Amino acid sequence: MHHLTSSNVRNSFNAKIATLDPVDALSSPDLMSPMAGPAPNIDMTLYDIYLEFRTAPIGNLSVKSAIAETGLFSASRLLPAYGTGALIGAGINSLIDTYDPALGDAIGGTIAGMVDATNQSWSEIKQGQYQASFDALFGYPISGSGNPSGDFGEFEPMEVYWGSQGCY
Repeated sequence: MHHLTSSNVRNSFNAKIATLDPVDALSSPDLMSPMAGPAPNIDMTLYDIYLEFRTAPIGNLSVKSAIAETGLFSASRLLPAYGTGALIGAGINSLIDTYDPALGDAIGGTIAGMVDATNQSWSEIKQGQYQASFDALFGYPISGSGNPSGDFGEFEPMEVYWGSQGCY
């Protein structure tokens, strides 16, 4: 078998490795903290990003600073997506308004009516019924998300409604 390193390089490497204490190597500050501060990432929710800045072991920030950093971190990632989505949405809306105004009225009227009806509902079951209808209209993105209550429980009435219908 042909080795890519000469025997003196291998011997020098092996001699150096033999002198290292594994406990000292694992407790090295360079290995313990590869980053000097908070490390939010794009898999986190806004709340998680805020907490990362607020409660980080190194450099925990004040409330105001953590909110500002959360905004800066998030905006730098969300602004391009928002701009692209707004541009595409405005273009499609313009096409609908120009070539099929009745469709635009139907879309806007349907959504506005459902939101108004949901907001004016007095019972949780009735709110849930409207939310379930809204979910169905758009292809079940809420109930199919794996988190049908929503991140902040905003769709709990829909779960109450399903429970009242024997859907569980």
